[in-house]
Amino acid sequence: MGEDLGPFLLLSGFSRLGSASRPTARAQPRRRRCKVFDNRCVPQPHMPEGTATFEVRAPIERVWAFVSDMRKIGGCVPGVQSVEILDETRARWNLKVKIGPLSQEIEVLTETLEQVPLKHGMFRGQAENMDITGTIDLAPDGRSTKVTYTMTVQAKGPLARIMDNFMKTRLKGQTEEFATNVKKSLEG
Repeated sequence: MGEDLGPFLLLSGFSRLGSASRPTARAQPRRRRCKVFDNRCVPQPHMPEGTATFEVRAPIERVWAFVSDMRKIGGCVPGVQSVEILDETRARWNLKVKIGPLSQEIEVLTETLEQVPLKHGMFRGQAENMDITGTIDLAPDGRSTKVTYTMTVQAKGPLARIMDNFMKTRLKGQTEEFATNVKKSLEG
């Protein structure tokens, strides 16, 4: 509620004082930073994104069973303290995020958006101050499985720009830590 409603009021035809006014030619709705094509979110260049491609020494069927299990895959996400399964496609992750000497607990509601068995999975997560989109792609590679994990984060709220810049510096490390956690879980 404490957000600046100026742009919204201009677009809706009201000034800050509540009197009717004509919207100016410059008043345009905010553009979304993410375009969706064929149910896939294509991030704009300024959205923080991290990608890790790695090999797991396990057959694709075993890797798919692991990555499509919300509790198991959620436990590999850095900072996740607990995973609560809500139904077949939704879960609640409780994360502890450290920013320098400070830490914050965040609740993220996740949803599986797409699953193509043995090939592709897509999820999204929503928290009070951020939206997350992730994909996992699998490909057989002899006796191993090639995994490509991509995560995009979009901060929301008054500190969105600062958080986006912070996430740009941390996301690569987060995706690499996720990859390490998945490999350890599957390879032992």
